[in-house]
Amino acid sequence: MGLLDDLERESAQRRALGSALPEEPKEGLWSERLGPAVQRLYEYLKKLTAHLTFLKRRIRVSYSLPGYGDVIAYIDPVFTLKAMPSNDSVEIVLECFAQVATDECPSLEVEGVVRVETLSGTFAKHRIAGLQEGRKNANGDVVAGRFQARGRIPLRLLIEAGQGLGSARLTLSNFYGFATTIRSFTHRQLTDDLFDNLARYLTHEDASFAREQVDEDVRRTLAARVQREAAIRQWEQQTIEALREDEAAVRKLRAGGWLLSLLRR
Repeated sequence: MGLLDDLERESAQRRALGSALPEEPKEGLWSERLGPAVQRLYEYLKKLTAHLTFLKRRIRVSYSLPGYGDVIAYIDPVFTLKAMPSNDSVEIVLECFAQVATDECPSLEVEGVVRVETLSGTFAKHRIAGLQEGRKNANGDVVAGRFQARGRIPLRLLIEAGQGLGSARLTLSNFYGFATTIRSFTHRQLTDDLFDNLARYLTHEDASFAREQVDEDVRRTLAARVQREAAIRQWEQQTIEALREDEAAVRKLRAGGWLLSLLRR
């Protein structure tokens, strides 16, 4: 199957998807469909955080820090949830902090000005402290130090939804590692099952919420394309190597012919 066949197949899938999901009418999108769905999501988060706070549920999280190791922290059961609505949009913010468990974090001895500065910069980038003890030289530069993480890590869920946006955009920061994930959902996708998946993500029971779902047919098409490109690269490399061998053989023959001509003289 060639590239044209793949493109025709993708076009057919796109047309089928387009016919199955007609364009969303703009009239009443916010007031009748998207707005109420986002309101239900807000009420769900309100109940979720209230229960977590009452139960004093502490959630253990791990953050990989390059050059140091894993920073272990616990999400404190204290949440800030606020909504900032307007006529045709709303912004919802859920915030909390993960308190670094210093005793559960590595104690790392570092030597050298560059290494100390690099690791200090890595800690500072994520707004947590690391350098516990340092040794300076005559110029005042820290030439060695002991690092052990301490401080608090901010976690944030931002929900932006409105008539103009046409969907609900969720931005999740620092729930799984020092990273930010963005996902968007239509009002049809804002179901009870999605709310439950989000809750399991926030409480570290299941990390799959942040991963985009890919249609199986598209996945197979992409996998086949990757295999085909790998085969092409392998063939190109083999061709290059064969040409090099041929060139070497030609040069060898030419050198032999030149030597033979000298001997005949």
